[in-house]
Amino acid sequence: MTPKLLAIRFFAVLLAFLSSAPRADDSVIFSKDIQPILNERCVVCHVRGAEQGNLALDRRNALANLVAQPSSQSGLARVEPGDSTESYLIHKLKGNQLEVGGSGARMPLGSGPLTKKEIAKFESWINEGAAGN
Repeated sequence: MTPKLLAIRFFAVLLAFLSSAPRADDSVIFSKDIQPILNERCVVCHVRGAEQGNLALDRRNALANLVAQPSSQSGLARVEPGDSTESYLIHKLKGNQLEVGGSGARMPLGSGPLTKKEIAKFESWINEGAAGN
């Protein structure tokens, strides 16, 4: 194999590796990935002024009301930045809130559970630090 051919193969392998590596822009963005789910599935009950569980999830209030805020139903924070397993929101979305000392029903109430993909977005956002935009 000639040096030129070897170099071409090396760069082809390198390019394939780099294109499959995770990119920073694959991170979950609250306004793009999380808030639309909240708007579609949660705000109907958690709207400012008539919010269930004193939890408004509209665009202006959701982030501040979720991140590092204590849950009124368990000893966990609603969202523990960096740790989805210690975030009560994830337990409510998965329906295992009773296992962590919580109460009430699985969320969202009355419209069927979120998909595994939607819940995974919440988990990724939390594990990435639960940042705003």
